[in-house]
Amino acid sequence: MILYKYYRFEPGKEALNSRKLGFRKPSEFNDPFELTFLGNALGAESKIGALHGKLKELADSVVILSLTRTYDNPLMWSHYGDSHRGFVIGYDVTGPFFEDKERNIISVDEGDVVYTNTKSQYILSDPFLTSLHDVSVRACGDSSFREPEFRSIVRKVFLTKHASWVYEEEVRLVRTAIDFFRDSQEEFFDELSGYTPLEEPKGLRLMHFTAEIKEVFLGAKNPWLEFSEEEQSKQLEGLRHQACVIKRMEVDMHSWKLKADFI
Repeated sequence: MILYKYYRFEPGKEALNSRKLGFRKPSEFNDPFELTFLGNALGAESKIGALHGKLKELADSVVILSLTRTYDNPLMWSHYGDSHRGFVIGYDVTGPFFEDKERNIISVDEGDVVYTNTKSQYILSDPFLTSLHDVSVRACGDSSFREPEFRSIVRKVFLTKHASWVYEEEVRLVRTAIDFFRDSQEEFFDELSGYTPLEEPKGLRLMHFTAEIKEVFLGAKNPWLEFSEEEQSKQLEGLRHQACVIKRMEVDMHSWKLKADFI
């Protein structure tokens, strides 16, 4: 299966060269409503305070890789693709890094974001708070929680967003920010868990794992498209050696859609 990520021009060049993926904490996302779907609860003030505190804590306890099912969404190109100057990279998301149920709180095969116009109201109970505490323990690295009820709460916490974001068709990979159940040195040198923290963009965690790139799309205003054929070939040489499909996005004059054509 191939999933896609939109990049601005300079970060996109780096991603093409390194083939590494960046994760970030939900607390640093551009949507301040991240992880708040369960916030519309009724109950004692102390319980409501505990609920909101736990949700805020979870926003700093995990890191998320955001991918999408689409490479040709004009809004995505405008918002995340450097106003059509950047790239979309299509990654092969099969294999342990993406599918492992122990390293990943939510693996890519179960990471489809659910979009809703409302936050369902419910009565906050002690058993629910206990279950939410179990989610926070899982976010610290304990992978023993697997029952369906637990998975249902995990999906509500990490995979529910407002319907205004539906155009993103987002698929998430959710991981523990700090695994308290593993030795830090062991985690750092683990090919599937090791990472390097970056200061810019803020909070970005660059994984040591190198992903397989299957497709690359250059935005309709990508600077490489202005290069001579010789220089363009030089820039794309490394990608062609990886045997990935390379296309350019173009405006379809007969519709409001973008179309992809081979370079």
